[in-house]
Amino acid sequence: MSVAKFSTTCHSPMPSRSSTRQPASKLLWGAGTMGLESTSRTLHSVHPMRSTPLAQANVVDIVQETADTKTFVLQPDAPWQDRPCAKAGQHVQLRLEIDGQPATRSYSLTNCPGARQLALTVQRRPGGLVSQHLHQHTRVGDVLSISQPEGEFVLPLQWPDKILLLSVGIGITAVMAMLRDLQQHNYPGDLAFFHVCRHPAEMIFSKDLCDIEANMPTLSLIKHFTHQSGPLTPQALRFELPDLAHRSSWMCGPTDLLEAVQGLWRDQAIATPLQVESFATARPS
Repeated sequence: MSVAKFSTTCHSPMPSRSSTRQPASKLLWGAGTMGLESTSRTLHSVHPMRSTPLAQANVVDIVQETADTKTFVLQPDAPWQDRPCAKAGQHVQLRLEIDGQPATRSYSLTNCPGARQLALTVQRRPGGLVSQHLHQHTRVGDVLSISQPEGEFVLPLQWPDKILLLSVGIGITAVMAMLRDLQQHNYPGDLAFFHVCRHPAEMIFSKDLCDIEANMPTLSLIKHFTHQSGPLTPQALRFELPDLAHRSSWMCGPTDLLEAVQGLWRDQAIATPLQVESFATARPS
């Protein structure tokens, strides 16, 4: 099944800082998505590709991340490369033809901004039309049709001193590219990356996260496995991060958890920005 994406932001004005992005000398690939943005996005939900110019992208590699998750590495053609580069946290519309019928889904970009190759990380869903097709039938050498990058679930140009990136399950794709972007540009602030999943074997990007942690002294990597610790609650989040109220936060996960976290922000009158991308059940993908 697929997810419908909704994004909201609760914040006071973002404090500025001198830690702004510099041109990258090396680019990696990582994750991102978002929703509830504009009339344009609403039109996409009715006819996703109507106003979005398509680019063609060759599949150049397929990485098995977990038992049910693959990353598809793509080499886009000139129409994509001639456009402004995607921001970490954005997504594309992917269009396929399955059994003679067009099918379109949104998937996070999992590459760093400016990378010559793109990456989409897709979890196979039981009964999911597009995700099952990608996992079962897509091979290196195939050509996929993708839109230009979309979404406002992104980091600001000027980074705050303390950041939290939180994800649940496949929601990790919406914040992994942000982490890679911060690492690539040697973010000097205090960064916490908090991921929730059922079991260690289901942790997407597990090796990549360990490698980044080993090479990024400012990063605190926190893992919450629900089969051991139960569901994450706002109270558990505050226990793990006593300075939560001082962190500008980007969170991607199920609607119920993120609504609870937004409630915490309101009830405690937390002034630091909170931007969320919540996932709600929709038609199979």
